[in-house]
Amino acid sequence: MDLLGKIPDKVLAERSGMSLASVRAYRYRHRIKLEKGAALTTRANIRNDEAELWAFCLTLRQDSEEFELIVSGRDIREVAETSLARARRRYPQAVLSKIVALAPVLR
Repeated sequence: MDLLGKIPDKVLAERSGMSLASVRAYRYRHRIKLEKGAALTTRANIRNDEAELWAFCLTLRQDSEEFELIVSGRDIREVAETSLARARRRYPQAVLSKIVALAPVLR
């Protein structure tokens, strides 16, 4: 319940095993608004103690050249920052144009 309004209703429903309709109804009934960052939150960037390792596809661009990297990590922001820093060693003008959370990494 402490995540209500802090993460999207759909993500909370998946994590709690409740239906999306139930989560939304409860939030509306108790007048809990979604926080600004909640709309940007995904399963891939929610940190918790049981956080899974996720695979991400990063699309980087330098001049007219575009290339993709597949990387893994627990947090989408951390993955983007570290991957871009590593890529800039070889491609100094690289810009991150897209990042996609692919799926949890199987162990």
